[in-house]
Amino acid sequence: MAGARKAPSGLAEAPLQSADVYAVPLYTHALVGKTVKAAVAGANGYAGMTLVHLLARHPAVELAQLTSRSFAGQPYSAVFPLLDLKGNFVSEPELDGIDVAFSCLPHNVGAGKAQAWLAGGARVIDMSADCRLQDAAQYPLWYKQEPPAPALLKKAELGLPALADHARQTPAP
Repeated sequence: MAGARKAPSGLAEAPLQSADVYAVPLYTHALVGKTVKAAVAGANGYAGMTLVHLLARHPAVELAQLTSRSFAGQPYSAVFPLLDLKGNFVSEPELDGIDVAFSCLPHNVGAGKAQAWLAGGARVIDMSADCRLQDAAQYPLWYKQEPPAPALLKKAELGLPALADHARQTPAP
């Protein structure tokens, strides 16, 4: 194959395309024991579109639902023409059988919905700043408003690996 290169020694033996020179096929996805069924709320915004592109290529993630108020009822291909996704956007996620709900909703919107998603048994990953700070007193300083869901702040965990407590013994509910 013209232009194909071999992976460096010790890595995958499959030939790499010129554009994939820095890709390492063995380490492109986190190892997951089972397929995770995911819903993405706000899939047509910047964070949502970026997340859908990443999750669509993950071998252990099934994109079960994508939500968008402005694209509700339209096929996923209306927003993601280059991805082979089947289904139609819904306006609100229905969490039956969903393992994780990603909230890519605007600030102050996702927090209002997260409590119901948690009560429904899904893990929630919020991409906004709604639960970014654990100290409610810091919200007026940084965001010029009170926290949208103060009860969630103590349950929330900031997902920055560099700042996470790696010694945590109990998994999140």
